[in-house]
Amino acid sequence: PPPNITHPSNEPFIPQASNFNSYSTRLPKLNLPVFSGDPLEWMTFWDSFNVAVHSKPGLPDVDKFNYLKAQVSGEAEQAIGGYLISGDNYVKALATLKERF
Repeated sequence: PPPNITHPSNEPFIPQASNFNSYSTRLPKLNLPVFSGDPLEWMTFWDSFNVAVHSKPGLPDVDKFNYLKAQVSGEAEQAIGGYLISGDNYVKALATLKERF
């Protein structure tokens, strides 16, 4: 461990780990693609959505579902439009999209 450094007030200075999440405040907001239901676009959409939303462990499924519904249109929107917003329905809606597209 690094040695303690004496601060001018004669109190030991113990280095703290920097906040590694501080970089996120400087990055531009990501614009996720909208998935219209074209099977050729599914993998591109899923890769982006998975990284930005689905794989975030601290984000509740109900919030993930809100993000998902905001990023679909056309046939994809129709495919999951009957699901009410809930955590359980996020899993079902995602399974529907994966199976269909």
